[in-house]
Amino acid sequence: MKVHRPLVTGRAVAISSKVFAAMKRFSDVSAGCALGGLVDSPTAIASYTMTSLFIFLLWIKLDKRGNVVASVSSAVVVVSCKLANLTNVAVPLAAVVGAAMAMLACVRSGQDGGV
Repeated sequence: MKVHRPLVTGRAVAISSKVFAAMKRFSDVSAGCALGGLVDSPTAIASYTMTSLFIFLLWIKLDKRGNVVASVSSAVVVVSCKLANLTNVAVPLAAVVGAAMAMLACVRSGQDGGV
């Protein structure tokens, strides 16, 4: 009796889905860069939208310690940058600091993260 093996394993599906997601993100960012200059939107509205979207996405994932650390540290960075009139770098800096703080918190606590 011949045993049939699946053509695609679970690991191959997981890797291919991650590659597909990365390619999708790359194409989205490329399209945004190409078309972003054509659309004139006020910077304040875009900043508010990105900040609120960032907070919302972190708020729905507050089940792990790394996510809590990321959201709190990001909020502190955004408020600090806004008070120091560094509004142009507030969101990108908050994302970098939040991710770095979350990784440190996960390494120190031995968790896998979730960020």
